[in-house]
Amino acid sequence: MAIQWKEPYRGYNWKLDIDGLGVVAHFIECDGIEVQISKVNYREGGDDANIHKLPGIINYSDVTLRYGLTDEKSVWEWFQTSLKTSVVNRRQVSLILMKPDQQSEYLRWNLFDAWPSYWRTARLNALTSEVAIESLSITFERLERV
Repeated sequence: MAIQWKEPYRGYNWKLDIDGLGVVAHFIECDGIEVQISKVNYREGGDDANIHKLPGIINYSDVTLRYGLTDEKSVWEWFQTSLKTSVVNRRQVSLILMKPDQQSEYLRWNLFDAWPSYWRTARLNALTSEVAIESLSITFERLERV
């Protein structure tokens, strides 16, 4: 039986939905959706020739988002909550890969217990005409692809 070829999805047509905030910014880049299972080396007594590899701790990388600076403040206020209260405001965040019609989705990654852990303002330079881009990193505890 031949496997039917499918065209890969495009990486430019996506949106971010933050539980409680909705779709709040026009993000231009998303990087770092990664999960890694560490390996634990295990030697069994009497079997010096082999090292068994067992699954260890699961580690999720932070997701870094870049977006154009506007007067929209909801993402900044979410980050500020953690700074002011020393208590992180955990939310579910969904990264949604959209179909070309912009109405339906191919798939989504849900990031559970997510909170903003890093923010960087735009680089300002009077000698250029670039768009002012801010960065936000989100830390999360669990990932689901649906």
